Amino acid sequence: MENKQINLSEPENIMGTMDINPLLIKLSIPMMISMLVQALYNVVDSVFVARVSENALTAVSLAYSLQSVMFAVGIGRSIVLRLALGVLNDCGGLIDLICCLYVSRIVV
Repeated sequence: MENKQINLSEPENIMGTMDINPLLIKLSIPMMISMLVQALYNVVDSVFVARVSENALTAVSLAYSLQSVMFAVGIGRSIVLRLALGVLNDCGGLIDLICCLYVSRIVV
C-alpha cells in the first residue's frame, strides 16, 4: 500500500477537477438516500396513523404534500442565492435571499 500524504491546508475543488459522471454519482447518492429515508418515514407514519382514523390519515397526507413543497422552495431558494452570490458578487444576493424568504413565508 502507498502512503499518500493529505494536504489539509488547501481544500480540493472537486467541482472543477473531477470528471462529470463520477461527480454526479458522488454528489447525488446522499441526496437520493435522504429523500428515500424521508419517503419511508412518511409511509411508516401513514400506516400507524391510519389505525387511528381516516381523518388522521388525511391530515398526515396533506402534511406530507406541504413538506414536499417546503423542501422544493428551500432548494430553489438556495439555488437562487448561490447563483446571485456567485454571479453578482455584491448585495444582489442579499436582495434575492430576502425575496425568497418572503415568498417561502407566503407559501407556508
